[in-house]
Amino acid sequence: MKAYKLLFFGACMIQSANAATIVSVSDSDPDNPGTANIASNGPLAISWSQSEGYDNVSIAAPLGFATFGGGSSVVDFFLTRSLGAGTTQGADQVAAATLTVPNVAPNTRQPLFTIFSGLTLGPGTYFLSAFPDSGGTAAWDFENPASVSTDPSATAPLGFYRAPSIVGTYAPASAFTLQLFGPGFLEVTGDLPEPSTASLAAAAVLTLAARKYRRGSP
Repeated sequence: MKAYKLLFFGACMIQSANAATIVSVSDSDPDNPGTANIASNGPLAISWSQSEGYDNVSIAAPLGFATFGGGSSVVDFFLTRSLGAGTTQGADQVAAATLTVPNVAPNTRQPLFTIFSGLTLGPGTYFLSAFPDSGGTAAWDFENPASVSTDPSATAPLGFYRAPSIVGTYAPASAFTLQLFGPGFLEVTGDLPEPSTASLAAAAVLTLAARKYRRGSP
């Protein structure tokens, strides 16, 4: 019986990755069209914090461009570990992307679209910022109060920020200021990492010990 217990314990240590919603900030009342957005011709940003590391992380947000007429706009996205003065591209940037975002009518609900995917993020605080590259006004959905759910290891939203557009300066080093009119919508998902080499080795040792116990038992 003890041998089977050891085998069971060893097997429990070898677990596959588990998908998790790290952060989800969304409309608390989807049937009510009162959802608003912040419109700005400068950079916008939102942040969250996580105490665990995750693999295969995807980050999505309902951010579009409030313009007159159709078409699309180009937006630069940055994921950084810091925000504001002192942020450096080499030390603080985690990921960057330039995406074409559909233009939408002002004060309308934005579509949720994926900005980053396949990231590996360790414990820490992360800032997602968006910088308009071409015409239009960035519009990011928010609501206060919003519907907020997180993994036990995460905290959000930590803040919704806006900054003036500064040409020729590394984008996340702009002078962001905290905005107080509601948390911006965001969705971050990921997988808990596979067991470490040390865990696998420990499970193997337990399995060998169990086999040895069985051979020596009556």
